[in-house]
Amino acid sequence: MVYYPLIIFPPPLWLMVFSMIDVFIAMVPGDILLDYACLGMIMYSFRKLSPEALPSGGGLAF
Repeated sequence: MVYYPLIIFPPPLWLMVFSMIDVFIAMVPGDILLDYACLGMIMYSFRKLSPEALPSGGGLAF
């Protein structure tokens, strides 16, 4: 059986790494990669919610 966090979490973690490189080394202003990485990991926790509960979960995340 596949442990899904091992498949889901590496891409957001790589986004975090590239974001830190952009911000601290290349000094690129307005980097949005860290936002995408954090939201990707937060949205993973909503994967088992019912369709009725998803709008309220999205509202909490927003």
